[in-house]
Amino acid sequence: MTAKGASFLTSIWRAYLPLAILWAAYHGAALTVLDRTTSPVTYELDKFIPGFLPALPFFLFGVVFFIYFQLFVFRGGELPGHKLKRWAFETPWLQVIFLRFLPAMYYVFLLQRVYLSLKSSIPDISPYKWDLTFLVWDRALLFGQDAWQVTHSIFGSAYAAQVIDEIYILWIYVLFAGVFVAALQRLDDPRRTAYLVATGLSWAIAGSLTAILFSSAGPAYVERLFGDATYAPLMTRLEQIDQTNELSALQIIERLWKGYSGIDGVKSVGISAFPSMHLCMATLNTLYAFRFGRLWGWVMAGFTAMILIGSVHLGWHYLVDGLAGIAFALLFWNMAALFARWWHRTD
Repeated sequence: MTAKGASFLTSIWRAYLPLAILWAAYHGAALTVLDRTTSPVTYELDKFIPGFLPALPFFLFGVVFFIYFQLFVFRGGELPGHKLKRWAFETPWLQVIFLRFLPAMYYVFLLQRVYLSLKSSIPDISPYKWDLTFLVWDRALLFGQDAWQVTHSIFGSAYAAQVIDEIYILWIYVLFAGVFVAALQRLDDPRRTAYLVATGLSWAIAGSLTAILFSSAGPAYVERLFGDATYAPLMTRLEQIDQTNELSALQIIERLWKGYSGIDGVKSVGISAFPSMHLCMATLNTLYAFRFGRLWGWVMAGFTAMILIGSVHLGWHYLVDGLAGIAFALLFWNMAALFARWWHRTD
């Protein structure tokens, strides 16, 4: 084998060995925990491709982003036309698709299946018991106020609530965009490894382990679960807004409750508030975006700030949920970045 071939094989196992170990540990821990319940880890491999079809536009965004950096950042001194021609003919397309993109996407798919299996079983593993504690912590942080009272005093109109709701829904697509960009990067790029490792740590430790240890459902469900009417004014306010400005949040909140309660045969996908994975992954994407430039980073930081506002404004989370999600993202990104630099070091 030539030195070039050996180097190429090394780049493959270096790119995927940490991810394989991370997923295997997550999967094994999930099997151990779920053995106490009736819920298995279901991968439904036939849904791998159909599950990503709604995110196709954001795959295209990732491709465009990838092309932009290949042509206008990583290559200098050439005219754009020459850059485009060189890039089109020199890019190893089979490698990009089959050794970069598809394996990375499949890794994220596997993580998601384990995460969702555990999330739907949280009430069986550890019944919700932290909500009233987080309610008290929120008020301690905000000098006696609830977080939603602060956001509604600033963004009080029905139109503002609708915009916040629509931005909150965009989270899943921004998440996909970040995953797609990482999946398209070179196998030996430390940023790629850092992002994918941090993603695995986030879903496993924050989204599963911490969610089980600090099981909570969120403000929208406090009255239904505990008979505490603290957030009844918020839910009434949102229902009033929904009469004139439709809020997707209320529909999803009701659908999740039906799944939890077994109403109308709705399949449960789980309810979990602490920590906020919306904030964890948005912050992770922000830190990743800063590695491509300040502009991208600050755009993502603005989006993350809106997700934090939306998480309390729409009744999904306590403020402490979002702050914990941000803290976890900072921790996992820095851990993963240090690991990636060491893992891809050249002797």
